[in-house]
Amino acid sequence: MKKTSTYLKALLLYSLLSGLLYTSCCSEDDLDPCFYDLKLVYQALEVPVEVIPNKLEYQIGDTILFRSVFSDSIYDFSADDTLLVRDFPFRPISLIFRFFDDFEFESGYDANQPLVDEKYNPRYNPTNRYTTDFRGDMIYENGVYLFEHKLILEKPGKYVMWTTDMYNENRSFNNFEANASADSIMYEGRCRDAELRIIYKLNGNDNLKEFEDYLVWLDQNVYNNALATYSEKNREELKSLLWGTVKIDFSAAFCFEVVE
Repeated sequence: MKKTSTYLKALLLYSLLSGLLYTSCCSEDDLDPCFYDLKLVYQALEVPVEVIPNKLEYQIGDTILFRSVFSDSIYDFSADDTLLVRDFPFRPISLIFRFFDDFEFESGYDANQPLVDEKYNPRYNPTNRYTTDFRGDMIYENGVYLFEHKLILEKPGKYVMWTTDMYNENRSFNNFEANASADSIMYEGRCRDAELRIIYKLNGNDNLKEFEDYLVWLDQNVYNNALATYSEKNREELKSLLWGTVKIDFSAAFCFEVVE
C-alpha cells in the first residue's frame, strides 16, 4: 500500500477526529444560557472506553474487548459538571491502523476478525479512507448506555486505534440534518451559546509514549500536522505532538503490538 496521500483523503481522515464550528439547529429558547467557565470553547460530553484486557503486547489468537458502559449521568469535561442526558444517540466510529514493514499500513479491522452484536447496527466503511472505519449505534436502556465489540487478533504488527463520534463528523461536514435527533435532546446544563462535542476517554493505559514514532508519522503523513495531546502527562511525554487542533486524548487513543 502506498504511503503517500492525496489532500482529499487527508482532509477526510482529519475530519474523523475534528469538529468545526456549527450553528445549532435548536431554538435558543430551548437551551440555557451558559453559566459555566468552560475549559474548552465547547461543551464536551465524556464517553468512557475500556480495553479488556488492557495490555501493551498481545499474541495472535488473543481477543480484545472494547467496551463503553455508563449511566445517563454524564460528565461534561469542559463544564466540569455531571449532567443528566437521557437517550442521546451516541454513534461511535473507530479507526485502527496496522503498521508493518516499518511504516506500511492497512486497516486493523480488515487484517483481523471483528465480532459485534447486530443489535448495535454495525457498519464498516472503506470509502475514501486509508483504513476501514467501524461504526455502530450505542444502546440506551434503563438509564444505561452500552456499546461493545471484540477484535480477534490474526496478524502481527504495531497498532494505533482511536474513536470519535458521528456527531462530531457530521458537524465537521456541516451536515446538521444528520444530527437533528441528537440536537433535539434537551437537558439541564446544555448551553445555548456553546458548541457541543462528544469526547471518548480511555480508562487505563494508552501506551502512546511507546508508539510515539508511529503517532508522529500519522501526524505528518495523514493528518496534516493536526494531531496533539491535551493531558499534562501526554504533553510532557509527547513533546512532538503539542500544537495540533485534534486532541487524541479526546478520542480514546490506544496503541498496542501483536506478536506471533
